[in-house]
Amino acid sequence: MKFKISDLVAVNMETLKAKDDVFDVEYADTGSVTAGIFGPAEYFESLRQAPSRARRVAMAGDTVYSTVRPNQRHFGFITNKLANRIYSTGFAVLHPNPEKVLPYYFYLIMNQEWVTEMLQSVGSGSTSAYPSIRPGDILNLEVEVPDLETQRRIVNIFQSLDGKMLVNNQINDNLLELAQQIFVGKYLSKQDSFPMTTLSEIVGVKTDTFNPKKSNDNEVAHFSLPAFDSGSVPTVDLVDSIKSNKNIITQYTVLVSKMNPTTKRVWIPNYVQGMTNVASTEFLTFNASDEYQQAFIWAVVDSEGYQNHLISGATGSTGSRQRIKPGDAYSFEVGYNPDEAQRIGMILNPLIQQVKNNRDEIVTLVQLRNNLLTNLLN
Repeated sequence: MKFKISDLVAVNMETLKAKDDVFDVEYADTGSVTAGIFGPAEYFESLRQAPSRARRVAMAGDTVYSTVRPNQRHFGFITNKLANRIYSTGFAVLHPNPEKVLPYYFYLIMNQEWVTEMLQSVGSGSTSAYPSIRPGDILNLEVEVPDLETQRRIVNIFQSLDGKMLVNNQINDNLLELAQQIFVGKYLSKQDSFPMTTLSEIVGVKTDTFNPKKSNDNEVAHFSLPAFDSGSVPTVDLVDSIKSNKNIITQYTVLVSKMNPTTKRVWIPNYVQGMTNVASTEFLTFNASDEYQQAFIWAVVDSEGYQNHLISGATGSTGSRQRIKPGDAYSFEVGYNPDEAQRIGMILNPLIQQVKNNRDEIVTLVQLRNNLLTNLLN
């Protein structure tokens, strides 16, 4: 049965005022969530210290949907834990009526590609400097909604898939944390006895440029900041859709975001065989010679010392637009012994490979999920 979304949900039910006494604020901006994956919140002692757009309140079961650039898929489902956050006014907070639509089923509705495309089309016609929509544009959409029992069956399928992907991501977080602990205990603890060496002396930092206007490729594996934020899986994009130059990466590249270093983004890419792999120029590139050096370089740039180096060297007037200069990032010094670096790389490599395997499984699950969205919700 077809419904207007306005018949299924209420929007922005609670908005805070600047004078409200709210303390220990965990703030989520629109860029902190992509396709259901939430990044860390920003902490403020009180609402008065938080950005002026920190006003939206969400409840468990709500869906938050960014009203800016819909094609970037900044939306997510609010769990009990995420309900403690304060959300940007850039979100529409959608509260489903459970007598008509189950909360998670409504979230699945908003996941559909046609919804993204429709809202992007509406946003592209806006008078703002970038594609943006109003909450009313969401409410005006017509969607097909089955009976509640059918909804429950479909929700059970998707929650199983989403749960498996969440477990894989949690396992990867634990594996990478373990790898970093091993690196600190077995290498950094004795680096004072090694000669101090800059990263640019240890690993290649120059890369070839990919110019989409001159490329003969039809599609490429694209490692972008949104792809990292939505699960560290590259997108396969048509070359015609890429509007700016990118960096070509190798099988053993490590990527580090140079933008907003207070949010750590360190990526060991799952290299896609059989096509050109490119990365956003917002990433620094470290091109290792083999999988063992890749593991060692990852451990260095993932370390607390390197992350503090990036934060202290960042320039820019606001927190949302700070960047580290490549020269400063590559000049970081670490105690370096080639034999010891090789040895620790060999120890860490099995953990890194398992992380890659888990990500490959997530890719398969995402493809299955997308097919099911198309077939079960239409």
